[in-house]
Amino acid sequence: MNDFFNLPDDVVSTANQSKNYEKKVDENLYDPNPDISGGSYKSVFRFIPNLRNKAESKYTKYSAKIWNPIAKKSIIVDCPSNENKPSVLWTLSSILGKLYKEEPTIVKEINENYSRWYTHHSYVYITKDPQVESLQGKIKLFKYRAQVNDLIEHQINPEEDGLLDNVSSVNPFHLLEGKDFLCVVTKKNKQWRD
Repeated sequence: MNDFFNLPDDVVSTANQSKNYEKKVDENLYDPNPDISGGSYKSVFRFIPNLRNKAESKYTKYSAKIWNPIAKKSIIVDCPSNENKPSVLWTLSSILGKLYKEEPTIVKEINENYSRWYTHHSYVYITKDPQVESLQGKIKLFKYRAQVNDLIEHQINPEEDGLLDNVSSVNPFHLLEGKDFLCVVTKKNKQWRD
């Protein structure tokens, strides 16, 4: 029994003990990274329609993160609701939202180890990118959250407040009548981009 705990070094696998962690990057995604340009990344792109299905020019994807505090590891999964399947992740989020007023301490504790969110994805044509010039003229998939989605929705359904004349609706996903967007990504702190 003692020999089991004294295994020779050459039989112990070190495959998962890599000290250098590199972020996996999907080459199809457009990911403006402010780290490569002194904390502020600027580019110009145009949203383009999904030619296979114009109704999916803006695709919404739900994901969840589950943190194991004992193992100090997390896992990120796609929510089954993306494929219109029953989802315990969606159910858990709904229950936590309803339970917050009654049991805020329990909900906060669960939310420290669990979160569910959504992101939008659209194709973009990159017209100018001074930081990575090789991206100019390329079509990539752009992932964005509510702030950018609100800008898109405001272009489609502008508010008429009487201050501006000739307020007109613009479909950013229209191939010919869309418009260019200035993308500015900055660092809020070490972990978060704005």
